[in-house]
Amino acid sequence: SKGIFFRRRNKEGREIARFDIQNNSWISPLPANKIPSYMNCCAGIEYFPEGGGLFWAQGNAGSDIVKGRLMRFNESASAWETAADNLTMTAYPNWATYNPVHKVLVFGDNGGFYKVDRNRAVTALQPPPFEFYTGSYYAIFTVDPVSGDYIALDQPAHNLWKYNALNDQWTQIT
Repeated sequence: SKGIFFRRRNKEGREIARFDIQNNSWISPLPANKIPSYMNCCAGIEYFPEGGGLFWAQGNAGSDIVKGRLMRFNESASAWETAADNLTMTAYPNWATYNPVHKVLVFGDNGGFYKVDRNRAVTALQPPPFEFYTGSYYAIFTVDPVSGDYIALDQPAHNLWKYNALNDQWTQIT
């Protein structure tokens, strides 16, 4: 990691602000993401060092794109580029969670569930056995820093699940 904190400027914004933690100062923001879609509140934005930087998962939120898209910020070109296109993703909520143990980024929503690896290959995964967003509740999805399994708490039932991104398997924890 580079000691940079990234923050989306507002919930529908296309700009990402950057804060240099070591120098305790804001630095120039990233150029605006030109993803051709309505910018909804709930894009998945996550730093994935092995994948080459900051990723932005955005679902279909309008008639201007047919499917979802995964964008990556190319630091050397100082521009956003398409990492994957035509993904089955709904408007919201989109999310992305980095896994430092297995060096993958899992992203998606109720419409689609995907993994991107260090080579930036995107793989469609088995859908979770619950909805990430029910219209009223969001599931919690995080990584166990020891095993590398993702851990999910569905809502409103409060069932606990683990997900192994290497073998694409969900298991309920009882």
